[in-house]
Amino acid sequence: MLRAAFLCLVLALGASPAFSHGGAGMDDDPCVRRAGLYLIHFAAYQPQVDPIGEYCDEIPRAENAIFVFDLVDRERRGEFAASGIERLGGDGEGGETLLSIPAQQYPTGVVNAEFRFDGPGEYTAVVTLQEPERIIRFPLRVQMLSRKWVPLAGLALIVGVPLGFFAYTRLRRAVEEGV
Repeated sequence: MLRAAFLCLVLALGASPAFSHGGAGMDDDPCVRRAGLYLIHFAAYQPQVDPIGEYCDEIPRAENAIFVFDLVDRERRGEFAASGIERLGGDGEGGETLLSIPAQQYPTGVVNAEFRFDGPGEYTAVVTLQEPERIIRFPLRVQMLSRKWVPLAGLALIVGVPLGFFAYTRLRRAVEEGV
C-alpha cells in the first residue's frame, strides 16, 4: 500500500491538472474550487481499484483512498493548511468529522492524506487555508449510483415505456387473431 501511495503522490506532483480531465482548462475542471482569487485542485485515488484512476466527486468503492489537494497558485504554496473528511448528515448538511489533520505548512503546495471509507454514502473532503481563513469543500459520493446515469435512466424510461406498450399491444393482437 505504501508503494501505491508513493506512486500516486509522484503522479499528483508531476501531472498537470490541466490535462487530468481530458485537457480541460482550470476553469472547466470539475475538480477545481476557488479560494478567493486562488485555485485548489482536488483528486482522490484508489490504486487498488484503478491504478491510474483519478476521482474528484464520485469514489468507486468504500475502501482506502488517497486524497490530494494541490494549491495551484505559487503564491499559496508554503501556506498553512488543515484537511479532513466529513460524513454528511441525513439532511445533507454537515455531519461527523471522520478525519482531521491539523494545520501544517506545505512548501510544495501539495496537501495529501489517506483515509478508509467505512461504507457507501455522501462525504466531504475539506481543506482549510489559514490566511485569510477559507474553508473549501469537495462533495464526495462513495460507492453510490453515479449522477451521470440519471439522465440516461430517464431517457430509457421515456423511450422504453412506449416501446414496451407498443410491443405488448402488437403481441396481444397477434395472439387474439391467431386464436
